[in-house]
Amino acid sequence: MTNLVTKLEDVKGWETLSGDAYQRSQLRWKTFVSRELVGSGNMSFGLAVLDPGRVHGVHHHPHANEFYYVLVGLAKVTLGDKNFVAGPGTTIYIPKGTKHGVVNESEKPFSFIWVIEGKVPIEDY
Repeated sequence: MTNLVTKLEDVKGWETLSGDAYQRSQLRWKTFVSRELVGSGNMSFGLAVLDPGRVHGVHHHPHANEFYYVLVGLAKVTLGDKNFVAGPGTTIYIPKGTKHGVVNESEKPFSFIWVIEGKVPIEDY
């Protein structure tokens, strides 16, 4: 049987992208729910941190909806053709195919919970 509970101590280190994808997306994240970790079918869930001065470059997921829920910090978010500042308590829904990105121009980390509904190949970045 798949483990249905993931604790912070069960998740080792922060994940990042590498190569050209990293230059566009300097985000760190931890995944707590995924097919590999707990057997979820079509959903992943985790925590992300964008350090001061870093960018999660504009990209899109053609086959996946995504949600962000901001925990701490302020950052500029691009969603489609609009830009806005997101802070604690902000929920962002990103329909599949919608271009989105985040820029942390503040002096503090920007941290958010993310949920992806669908499969996201590295090519999406």
